[in-house]
Amino acid sequence: MELRRLQVTGGGTYIISLPKKWIKRYNLKKGDTLGVEERDKGIFLTPKMQKIKKSAVINLSRNVRREITAKYMCGYDTLRIVSDTGIDHSYRKIISETLKTLSGYEIVDEKTKEITICNLLDPSELPTKKAMRRAFFVARSMQKDFLEAFLNNDPELAEDVIQRDSEVDRLYFLIVRQLRTAIMDTGFAEKIDVTPLECLDLRIVAKNIEQIADNIEINCVNFKEIDYNSLNSEIFENVKRMSSLLIKIFQDSWEALEKKDFQKADRVLGIKKDVDALKKKLDENVLELMGKNSIYMGNIIENFAKIGELGIDVADIVIRPEE
Repeated sequence: MELRRLQVTGGGTYIISLPKKWIKRYNLKKGDTLGVEERDKGIFLTPKMQKIKKSAVINLSRNVRREITAKYMCGYDTLRIVSDTGIDHSYRKIISETLKTLSGYEIVDEKTKEITICNLLDPSELPTKKAMRRAFFVARSMQKDFLEAFLNNDPELAEDVIQRDSEVDRLYFLIVRQLRTAIMDTGFAEKIDVTPLECLDLRIVAKNIEQIADNIEINCVNFKEIDYNSLNSEIFENVKRMSSLLIKIFQDSWEALEKKDFQKADRVLGIKKDVDALKKKLDENVLELMGKNSIYMGNIIENFAKIGELGIDVADIVIRPEE
């Protein structure tokens, strides 16, 4: 931390000097504009720099999917994927499938040995909190429809739920890209209405929602492998009760987060004992099943517990307001 003494000029203007190493690090010069922002715990000073479009070259490899995703989340606007030997059909398919999960990334030029990808979306057009709210509602609808598919032996609805997981993934990657950019660019943070502290919390919440959707997707896959006729009425009733409990956790956790309602968040934390009790009953139900039905139903129950924990963790982020 640098300490500087506040001074007053003859005209009554308050001034403060800045460390020379800061000036050099940010390549500042006389006449440059600095942004001054008041925050809860003090004053934040930042250079008002023009946004520089980031570009990168990716050498084609079996890790191309991860490299594209990583560059997206780090805010890169243009990617060139190159290969000296040419990009074959299998890699082109991998690249196209990857872009389906990354909002804004589109192929703008395609050659034998090179593919150019550009970001055509202004991330601020879908602000972080709005994108996260959308991801939450999609995940909640997935859980509701999983229950309907389970109770009515509807594999087509289960398949529809599986497909919806990709929408949550797409929103998750967009949110991470926005939050990373907001941490480095306070002007962008202001534009999408988030603070540095919120970036930390929202990153955790976004990951929890994405993992909730993943677990619901896995439950749908497991459900499709079960012999429906092997299940008894008690299993159906307990699954119904568990799903209702998970929906309550989702809804109350989200409301507590949005409204910063510490009391509601605290009540959500108390629901864990109910989740544990229901899981115990469902575990007993599974013991009555045979063969693969026992395995797949057991997987569903374990995922229920994971989903409950992830939802409760969202409420756990809500901090008691200062008195």
